[in-house]
Amino acid sequence: MRIRTIAPAGILTALLLGTLLLATAGATGRFTADDDKAALQGTWQCVSSEMDGEKQPDDEVKPYTLVFDGEKLTVNKAGERIMKGSVKLDPAQSPRHIDFKLEENPNNPDDVGKTLPGIYEVKGEELKWCFTLPDRSERPKDFKTEAGSSRVSAVLKREKK
Repeated sequence: MRIRTIAPAGILTALLLGTLLLATAGATGRFTADDDKAALQGTWQCVSSEMDGEKQPDDEVKPYTLVFDGEKLTVNKAGERIMKGSVKLDPAQSPRHIDFKLEENPNNPDDVGKTLPGIYEVKGEELKWCFTLPDRSERPKDFKTEAGSSRVSAVLKREKK
């Protein structure tokens, strides 16, 4: 009986081919919403934010965290939940689309049931998210905000476990 082995060069070639296929899928947007949903899972700390063209002060931004759990998103400020809802991702769009449908918003109960249309980008441990406030404007096309745009753009870092 003859046992066939794979030469180390064959293993290396397979690994390189697999890496190339993954990189190509990412570059061409072929990752699915499930891929992005998995990449977003966990807690994200806000490190910077801009609204209507103005940078928000760090001491107002840093208390915010986003917690992605499955298709649910919870927004906390200083450890207290201030919003909760469901998230729908569409990574086939460029830039990638994210819709946050509010299910709880004690500070603005009239916004419950409304959607914040946005765009997002995940690169490793960094998340960029730009969204429009409910009923104010259309989905952003880039991560910039301008005076009167009713847009918020934030950069978040994944919290270490």
